Parts: sequence; C-alpha cells; structure tokens
Amino acid sequence: MDTLKSYCDQIYIKSLIVFCNDCFTTNEVIGNSRFVVTTAFANLVSPKTGFDKNWFKRMVKEQGIEQIIIAGHCDCHVIQFLFDDESNNPHWNEAQSLLNQLQIWLGRYSEMSEADKLKFMVHYTTLQVQILHGYLEKVGLDILVKGIVIDENHENVIREIDLDYFPKFINSLN
Repeated sequence: MDTLKSYCDQIYIKSLIVFCNDCFTTNEVIGNSRFVVTTAFANLVSPKTGFDKNWFKRMVKEQGIEQIIIAGHCDCHVIQFLFDDESNNPHWNEAQSLLNQLQIWLGRYSEMSEADKLKFMVHYTTLQVQILHGYLEKVGLDILVKGIVIDENHENVIREIDLDYFPKFINSLN
C-alpha cells in the first residue's frame, strides 16, 4: 500500500488536493510545485461552501490544475462534530445529509471500530468525488476527480477510491 508521500511522488500532472480542515498530513505535499493544497470543512467542495464554477475555472486557468484529489482521512473530528452539531447551520446541511445517509446504511459512526470508520470515510469520500465530478461536468469543466482516504493512525497509508464502485454504492443509498 502507498503512503501519501509515495502516492504523490507518482503524480506528474498539476493537481489540486483538498484536505479536511483537521487533517494533519498536508505538510507532506505543501511546497511541491505539482500540487496546490486547500482545505475544506469535511472536504465539502461545493458552491455552497465557496467552491463555485469561477473558483474552479481560476484554478484551471491560473494554476494549470489538471486533476482534483479529494483527500479524506481516518478519525475525522469534523465528521464527529457534524454528527453532534444541532445548530442547523445551512452551510453544513449538505454534509450532514450525506453523513446521515451513510450512517443509516453503515451504522452509528460514534460506535464504529477504527476499521469501520475507515470504511465509512471511503464511502463518504466516494460520494464527495461523485458530487464534485457531476458538478464540474455540469458547469463544463473537464477535470479528472479522484479520491483517497489517508489513514493517519497507520503511517499515512492511503486507500485510493475505486471509481468502479460508484454505481453499486450510490444505487444502494437510493
């Protein structure tokens, strides 16, 4: 299995990596000229959170971005916060809705083992990749979107999202 560093060493096109706000591994790619690094609350990259069509167009035009990598991570405290939050903040509705769907399908997050939380994050990141891909396609931007989940508890080993899993996974949520 690749670590985040070895995974990134294999990427030779200009890439935007979106980390969650509480991910501790950003330092492994900051400073590498092939990457633009940003963070997003629970990796929620959508127009509602400031990542709109113009932002992505600027990334492509000014930064030369050819692909976007959504980097989920294990033991995400933001995810737990979203489950615990009862403020009904409209900025978080989209993420909370996705998380609640996953929790119905996979079980209660707070009661999961470490391995099940990893599985949960793989599913959550898969959904984020699919949503972002659909949005970029809708606004006419042809950018490759990938997803990884970083296991910060085990030397930053990553799991790359299997894009062939989308149809099976999404159909099971509907």
